[in-house]
Amino acid sequence: MKKGIMGAILVPSLVLSLAGCGEETTDKKEASKEKSTVVHKQPKKEKKISFSLADFTQTMEKTMAEIIYLDNMDGNIGYNIQEGMNRDTYGFVQELSNEFLDKRYTAIHKESEEGMRKFERLGVDPDLLKKYKEAYQYVLDTVQKQRAIILTLNETNGKEVRAQLDQSFDQPTYMENSQKMALLEVEMAIKAGYKKEEAQKAIQEAKEKVMEKYGDPVDLAKLREQ
Repeated sequence: MKKGIMGAILVPSLVLSLAGCGEETTDKKEASKEKSTVVHKQPKKEKKISFSLADFTQTMEKTMAEIIYLDNMDGNIGYNIQEGMNRDTYGFVQELSNEFLDKRYTAIHKESEEGMRKFERLGVDPDLLKKYKEAYQYVLDTVQKQRAIILTLNETNGKEVRAQLDQSFDQPTYMENSQKMALLEVEMAIKAGYKKEEAQKAIQEAKEKVMEKYGDPVDLAKLREQ
């Protein structure tokens, strides 16, 4: 079956209370005492931006390329693998596997590895990056494992390959980690100094761009509905 992927900054104010006293009159009448309060406000400090939002989203596009690509190809190619598949179906799957899971895959794999290395150099909050990499690695391991299983297909083991594909895909955990990645992408941008709205918009545009290039049209349509 085809599977789908998927602060407030307080500016301190310094309040100084300056107390003044009236002088006593010669006829010993007590004068009223007056107090004056002066409020000194420090100017608001601009947020320090850790990295360019454009650099962040471009890096994210590279990092996500392999996952989006394999999620699409594993699902659509693997869908055709069934028990008792005939020679024509086997030939069709084998042709697609050789082209999309072998020849074209190598360059995309290198692109995503480069993206993750750049993420590490970009200046992303290390704690958030660690969490992101953990979720990312689970999702990547899943689609890589499915790719490897599909490539073992021959004319006689369709039943076994189908069973292995089904067992290798834990949809709830896969979706949980995919969603965790999406939340952490926004958190990393906010932590770097960007507003939530601008971070979400930039990340959404980046995801649509990589989905247009590597993803399934149905998944892209769902993404645009969000």
